[in-house]
Amino acid sequence: MHCEGKQVSDFNSLLTSISALGIERRYLLRVLPEWMLAYPPTSTTELVEAKVLLSTILGLDLEALLSGHGAAFATPPSPPLFKRALKVSAEALTPAAAMFGALARSVASAVASQVQQLPADPEMLRVEVLKSTGLVCLESLLTALWQHGIPVVHFSDLPDKFSRPDAMVMDVGGRPCVVVGGKRQHAAWQLFYVAHEAGHIALGHLTENGLILDADIDTSSVEKDDEEDEANKYGLSLLAGSRAIDLPANPSLTGTPLARQISKLARDQAIDAGHLLLRFAAQNNAWAAAGQVLNLISVDEQKDGPKLINRIARAHLDWGNMTDEGRSFVARALCVEAS
Repeated sequence: MHCEGKQVSDFNSLLTSISALGIERRYLLRVLPEWMLAYPPTSTTELVEAKVLLSTILGLDLEALLSGHGAAFATPPSPPLFKRALKVSAEALTPAAAMFGALARSVASAVASQVQQLPADPEMLRVEVLKSTGLVCLESLLTALWQHGIPVVHFSDLPDKFSRPDAMVMDVGGRPCVVVGGKRQHAAWQLFYVAHEAGHIALGHLTENGLILDADIDTSSVEKDDEEDEANKYGLSLLAGSRAIDLPANPSLTGTPLARQISKLARDQAIDAGHLLLRFAAQNNAWAAAGQVLNLISVDEQKDGPKLINRIARAHLDWGNMTDEGRSFVARALCVEAS
């Protein structure tokens, strides 16, 4: 996607060129460093520096910016795999893929630990997590992935006009990086997104410098392929085991009675209660009831999955290994304070 027009020879026309890609001017003013706004680039050298920075934090094609002909989103080194809902075009996902990729690269630069391969058998990863915490919940799964050298963050500050994918996994120099973007707030939803991406990693779906973007993980209207089915099965087995699970027998249950049964069955089977509730909803098409009960069975932190993801990320990132601009970009994207 290019913005063709006159030569981009000054800072204001540079911002106008980028705004034409769907990145609102108010968003640009929020993400740019304060020094750049206070002292806009005037010389050719300063303008080049601004273009390099903007390409880094917005996922833009640096060559296109330096050519002076306008802004374009960067093309990944390997063709991206868009796992998308049928109603969403690949073109509509390109802006988010570019910005998710920019965040993944910045995050990867701040992770020092060696990558440890995830087991291809989801039961093995489940046992690993259960040994340390007794439950595969969002916090325990995130901790396990970080311990494997796999960072997970939530892109919480994306331009309003962009189609927001549920999640993406990207290979950055041999390190898988997961960027979650789903709008649903509850940790139960974010837990499945993360488990699904773990499946892509463990099963070898992610190629060198590759990118897999899942636009709508939970819907049945996505384009079906074997890798998506495999990642789904991996995620479900990781979260609840490969055996048949017990769900409330009465599909009409709602409110407090449903909350009580879900909580008991979750304890008995060492399954996250939110995840078990979503399995009940999927089996019985009881999404309205599940939405009400999620809050009844959850502590406050579970009601804001993105915040939980980024709290854990903040603690694991090596902020000192990023440039000032990189720290500012990552902190803003995650809606946290840099350490």
